[in-house]
Amino acid sequence: MSTPNTVTEVLHEASWGFIEYMPDVPCLRCVIRGFSLSEEVKSRHNKLLELLEEKKPLHQKSIGLLTDTRQTEPLQEVDIEWLTTAWIPRLSQLGTRYIAVVMPEDGWAQTSVEAIREMMEEADNGLTQKYFKDDELALAWLRDVANN
Repeated sequence: MSTPNTVTEVLHEASWGFIEYMPDVPCLRCVIRGFSLSEEVKSRHNKLLELLEEKKPLHQKSIGLLTDTRQTEPLQEVDIEWLTTAWIPRLSQLGTRYIAVVMPEDGWAQTSVEAIREMMEEADNGLTQKYFKDDELALAWLRDVANN
């Protein structure tokens, strides 16, 4: 479930996966599996905002976000639009600055993630995003940026 030598606390579990807190990084790790309906996408991402806001006061600097999409299926266009126009601005307002994404194994799902990546790069939202093939590298990067 989690990586070795990292303290974790599962904060939320659902049919689509789970969200855990890694205070020593510091970050929230969201592991997404399978296909998500639009209502699940919104519910999951709104839960992430709620949990980020809850954990933020525990850290002097920004808390990061690690999204593990290795086992996810493609998002619908309407969900990509909602994430980039509604959710990401709210994430930025919370003070989150660093997002690490573990890329999906499925080629079609990679297309969804790439679409979000391109839209985020075009927006001036104060977020730094980086993409990885595994969560060990993603966590190492988040630790590095959080402590510098």
